[in-house]
Amino acid sequence: MIRLGAFLVIFIFSYDFVFAQDKEFDYLNIEGNEISTTHLAKFTITIDGAYRYLGEFRHQPIYGDKQFNVSMVVFSDGQRLFMVHAEKLTDGSGGLDYSQFRPALLNETSFNLRERCVPEEVEEELSVNPEIRFIRDSGYDLSLPFFLSQYMATSEDGTSEVVISMGRKIDSCDEIPAEFKLKIENDFIEEVFVKSDAKSFP
Repeated sequence: MIRLGAFLVIFIFSYDFVFAQDKEFDYLNIEGNEISTTHLAKFTITIDGAYRYLGEFRHQPIYGDKQFNVSMVVFSDGQRLFMVHAEKLTDGSGGLDYSQFRPALLNETSFNLRERCVPEEVEEELSVNPEIRFIRDSGYDLSLPFFLSQYMATSEDGTSEVVISMGRKIDSCDEIPAEFKLKIENDFIEEVFVKSDAKSFP
């Protein structure tokens, strides 16, 4: 199964969801600015102290015919948004795959990388999305257009995935300056440290 990265899907496509704040799954362990995933796509992610914790959110969206258990944590330094999604197929089936996106390294750890600019035209769909509402209610001014860079990996059995995202507002999606993309890439390198704790596939 090939699935678009978390947060990008919710910008572009409609989906069904079930709130899960009281569900028993939780795939993130957070201590200060260190985030550890607890499902089969095991990573430890440490971010710079300039980022402030904004909160955690769990829900069970349905993409196509598949339901996901999603744990999300959000940080921000005021301008940039930083998120980690730890997700697992609710039924435990496999097939998660990000191989359609280009390979990339983060701290010598293998991922697939997707970059996307989200235009102002999707604001109506965005405003009713539970993840977006949570981010905005947590104090981050997520306004469009918005550029998002995502490092994605799955567990060896294809049942679990992690998506590490950084984004910020941009003037326009029509022509994105190379230096803008380079700045986000450098921010990842300088401010995010990632260690893989299990066999995962980019």
